Amino acid sequence: LVSEAAVKKKNAKVAAGLSITVRFVSSKPLRAEPDASILLDVLYEDEDILIINKPAGLVVHPCPGHWSGTLVNALVHHCAPSELFLQRPTSPSVDQSEEEEDVSDDIEVADDSATASRVLDALRPGIVHRLDKDTSGCIVTAKTVRAQRRLLQLFQSRQVQKSYLAVVVGSTQTAGQDVVIDAPIGRDPNNRQLMRVTDSEDEGGRAALSVYRRIAQNEAMQLSVVNVRIATGRTHQIRVHMRHIGSPVLGDTLYGLAGPNKKYSNLAPRQLLHAYRLRFAHPVHEDVLIDIVAPPPADMLHAISRVDPSLAHLLSKP
Repeated sequence: LVSEAAVKKKNAKVAAGLSITVRFVSSKPLRAEPDASILLDVLYEDEDILIINKPAGLVVHPCPGHWSGTLVNALVHHCAPSELFLQRPTSPSVDQSEEEEDVSDDIEVADDSATASRVLDALRPGIVHRLDKDTSGCIVTAKTVRAQRRLLQLFQSRQVQKSYLAVVVGSTQTAGQDVVIDAPIGRDPNNRQLMRVTDSEDEGGRAALSVYRRIAQNEAMQLSVVNVRIATGRTHQIRVHMRHIGSPVLGDTLYGLAGPNKKYSNLAPRQLLHAYRLRFAHPVHEDVLIDIVAPPPADMLHAISRVDPSLAHLLSKP
């Protein structure tokens, strides 16, 4: 305010004798609060970890535009007696620079101090990897400091096997063959909400490796169902890689094709991508192998049934 009047232009001039008033907008509390209204579809739980089948539409952790109603808010309620969720300090400063959709990459840990900062992050207790808001499926969270540290290490060293199901546009490669996409991914310099394949890591991209296999196809509809395994976990990795090869995920508003998305809008109200399976050694009891499958939700099964009814029937079985 200049002399109690709001300034609307950045180049407004001031003169001697005028009073300038600056008012700061208070920030949101930097700590996730419990929310009992969000129901969790628990696939596996013990004293150290929790694996849920995340529904599409649920943001993983609080961020600008989504300070509440997230998976973390549900976890704080569900895991209240657990170590990580009892010790929830209010973070004095947390990086909140992520865009709304930037919630998919595995959390990379460079050193012990980075690990510690993630474990002590009051807005992301227990979080070790992320899924996009509109991606459904398996996500593992930690309930103890020991489990979270070890899970972060497992993800960093690529010892967690992750596979996804996606309905994509086009016919992709020959059915039953593994196809490797080894293409670095970096942020689009013209739009920070988008990622893109770069020519090399020197251009700001980071190594990204996906392996996909076509498991069903409908030539008349020009749609396929693919299984995708990712060795890395870059932001929007599968969506960017599938667009890169000309077979974007159906329903993807950022990387998809407008024509097919419009044509099949009733079939794909969101990006048809589902985190189907997680496989890793238990972070505390390392002799125990965790191998969890998340049944696809109704919208995925319906879309898959249009491509291949027998595959949809098989995936719908418990």
